[in-house]
This record gives sequence, C-alpha cells and structure tokens, in this order.
Amino acid sequence: MIAAVANAFSRTLTREEGGEPPKREGESIAVIEGPTGVGKSLAYLLAGGIMAQTRGKRLIVSSATVALQEQLVDRDLPFLVEKAVWN
Repeated sequence: MIAAVANAFSRTLTREEGGEPPKREGESIAVIEGPTGVGKSLAYLLAGGIMAQTRGKRLIVSSATVALQEQLVDRDLPFLVEKAVWN
C-alpha cells in the first residue's frame, strides 16, 4: 500500500518539484491538507458526490477513525442533503 501511494504521489510532481507532470490526459490527483474545521470532508463529499451522480456511480468513502465516520454520517451528509446538493 505504501508503495502504491508513493507511486501515485510521484506521478503528480511538477517540474519545479523535480518531477514531470502527469502524462495521462484527463486524470489528476489532488492532495489536500488543512487543519481541523476548514471543510475538507464537505469538499471531498461534494466533489465526489457530484462526480458519482453524473456518472451514475456510487461514492464509497473510507475513514481512519470512528469519529470521522460519525461526523460524515451525522453532520456532513445530512447538511449536503438539506442544502439540496443531491436529489
């Protein structure tokens, strides 16, 4: 797993960082970092949900902690549904 993650990150390096940009047209990887409470979970749920819905696919989200699972289920997803982001 660590090797796969390292390989994915190495493919995203820019020329300024000593790497080459991704060669595959239409594909990209975003690495997002931020402190607690800035909306990272809402951002990936929104982006992933919209992509899944437009493609007729399901979005599967995996988290490392029960606390984050509870946040997603109890707060973030209901918020997005309430704001009519999804049907």
